[in-house]
Amino acid sequence: MKNRNKNRIYNLDRPIIAITGGVSSGKSLLCQRLKELNYFVLKADDLVKEIYHQDETKNFISTLAPQCLENDKIQFPVLRKLFFEDQTIKQKIEEYIYSKLEKTFLNSYGHISQFTHNKYFFYEIPLLFEKKLQDKFDFIILIYTTKENQINRTIQRDKVDREIVENIMANQINTEEKKILSHYLIENNGTIDDLYKKIDQLCLNLKNTFSTSAI
Repeated sequence: MKNRNKNRIYNLDRPIIAITGGVSSGKSLLCQRLKELNYFVLKADDLVKEIYHQDETKNFISTLAPQCLENDKIQFPVLRKLFFEDQTIKQKIEEYIYSKLEKTFLNSYGHISQFTHNKYFFYEIPLLFEKKLQDKFDFIILIYTTKENQINRTIQRDKVDREIVENIMANQINTEEKKILSHYLIENNGTIDDLYKKIDQLCLNLKNTFSTSAI
């Protein structure tokens, strides 16, 4: 990979590999396995949760939607429901969260010195294509499964109605389009053991792609 991406997100100094996929496609399992293999992994959802738990964020949300706070804690089921009902509030809160994301990201990225043996690192970002951020990364991995798997896994995990899951998926780019825009595909329709074998093979492929001479 001799042509380094000079436009990578936050002007970082090393190649970034994006991990993306639809709801309940297996992104967390992929990240978990990579961490077990001692790779440096950041997750956009974790950074967003960190921002949501800041007092400044709670104060901001309380001015827009006080019903979403109880005992100084954000009630995320209430907030998610409000997002579907009021696009204006959703946009304002999302804009606020994203305005804080760079600083939060860079604070976490500062710990990469612990992983100096990694010449690249992974960033899981579910809405990569929806936010049109694909050009900010050096390599994109898409993990995917069937639509029915996505629905059933999300219902079981989040204890929500099928309609809510379908609404979430309706706001995401379809899998076939994502496949075209990605560099590497991982199908996750089998067992965890099957998935881990695919991830191990991915890591071998990445070592060849990001060879010493390429970076």
